Amino acid sequence: MFKLLRNLAVVFTVLVVICASCVKKDARDNNFPAPNIEPIPEGTVYTIAELLEMWGGLSDYSFTFTEDASVYGIVTADETSGNLYKQAFIESNGAAIELYLNATSALRIGDSVRVCLKGATLSSYKGLPQIQDLDPNNIIILKNNCEVTPVVITLSEISMYLCRFVQIDNAEFKASDTLLTYAEPDDYGNRTLYADCNDDESVIVRTSSYSSFALQPVPSGKGSIKGIVTVYNTEMQLVLRSLKDVDLTGERCTY
Repeated sequence: MFKLLRNLAVVFTVLVVICASCVKKDARDNNFPAPNIEPIPEGTVYTIAELLEMWGGLSDYSFTFTEDASVYGIVTADETSGNLYKQAFIESNGAAIELYLNATSALRIGDSVRVCLKGATLSSYKGLPQIQDLDPNNIIILKNNCEVTPVVITLSEISMYLCRFVQIDNAEFKASDTLLTYAEPDDYGNRTLYADCNDDESVIVRTSSYSSFALQPVPSGKGSIKGIVTVYNTEMQLVLRSLKDVDLTGERCTY
């Protein structure tokens, strides 16, 4: 038994030396082949506003880019919190659009990007304009940590701000919804938001059960809330990026 253990110890020592020498050699020589990355042509450059004009609000519109083309923008919402999945939103000069990706991405809020459009499709889903079938590898990050500032709006004008990053002041959730969490354990949550002590106008705050804050309680106070404006058929919705977008700590209205 002693002889067997001694032989095993010798074999183990030899293997360690071999492995260590392999790592040392690769690190010393740094002899790795350089990746062969071909730059993606810019092609025709569209603004987001021009893409939205091409779409025109048509529910059955669909245009696939077969030639090199690009659009530039700043990422205003990403997948980090789990409330979006294979989705991101970009904005530029007061116009915004959804990126619907065919895989998860490393995009982050504040990234300045060039979206290469060849092979992707400009269309919409239930009324929301989007660039579909988009490969994340075809999105080039140009700069990080660009400033992302919401536009302050009222609920009466929310339909004019599709895909935009907005802020609603004097906002509060419906009283009965403050007894709930943002989403159900296994389903989306639709919570009603009012503003300016007026329950005649509202918007749905929609939250995925996969979001990191799905089971957090809906706050009962009044204040400001930020998010991305979306629509499902004719129902306007607000999608939160994270709970950092929620500041509802003031005294709520009486209704």
